[in-house]
Amino acid sequence: MKFTVAGSRIICSRPDNTVEEEDFHRRVVEFDSHVDSVPPHVTARLTQGEIEELEHFLADRKRIRANPTEIDMLEALPVLLREARETLDSVDRINEAMYRQLDTSISEMRVALENVRPAPKGSPTRVKKMHDSEVQKKRLEDIKQGL
Repeated sequence: MKFTVAGSRIICSRPDNTVEEEDFHRRVVEFDSHVDSVPPHVTARLTQGEIEELEHFLADRKRIRANPTEIDMLEALPVLLREARETLDSVDRINEAMYRQLDTSISEMRVALENVRPAPKGSPTRVKKMHDSEVQKKRLEDIKQGL
């Protein structure tokens, strides 16, 4: 099951192996993206496993929106990039300012990605800077050490 956020809609689609196109998905149902739980009309169209996947997807979206961390943003980025690519595939043209903005952002992302080393398989992703709460915690630890 694939969940795509398109504007104010969440589209639920299944892989369709009857089509020769690789990675082709057939739309099953869609609903308002502002909803935080699975609507009844969606439940009626999905299998129990797909409903559970969708519940996890919605819970993750809610958690990330409530408290996005650097790791959350990096994990969400491939999905956002795929959705952006799909959007570009569906339009003939974009205005020049948007084109330049996208081109610059992609170039900057490429440079940033080239400056990061991939971690060995199974190693956690580490962030260079601390969150404010971690900074406060570290300060308290330093104060305790000084006492």
